[in-house]
Amino acid sequence: MDVHVRDLRYFVTVAELLHFTRAAEALFISQPALSKQIRTLETQLRAPLFVRTKRTVELTAAGAALLPHAQHMLAVWADAEQAVGAAAVNQDATLVVGFSTSVGRGLLPAIRARLANHAPMPKYGCAKSLGATPPAV
Repeated sequence: MDVHVRDLRYFVTVAELLHFTRAAEALFISQPALSKQIRTLETQLRAPLFVRTKRTVELTAAGAALLPHAQHMLAVWADAEQAVGAAAVNQDATLVVGFSTSVGRGLLPAIRARLANHAPMPKYGCAKSLGATPPAV
């Protein structure tokens, strides 16, 4: 069985709206394409998920059983996407701290310790200057 995140998103949208046309509009796909994907999911799960009539759509017992799990999986997937995105952003982040040697020499160990303990940035550097103002980096 090969169920995709997209399939779960389609199922959850139909289950929440209980209307194939409105769900298709919300998902920006055609209603026949959505119906086909739901039928494929039902075939893979070997259970009908919806009772369809000309005017109504209702969840079957199997659909009602699947819904909270599908919602949970979509939430977990969204969290995973955020975590990967945050890791990718932090992976390329670099912080450069500029300081004057007369003032910064005593502060440098404390700055390094705080960055190591509190900043999720993998790279940082220090630029020191003998003058009053460090050069722009």
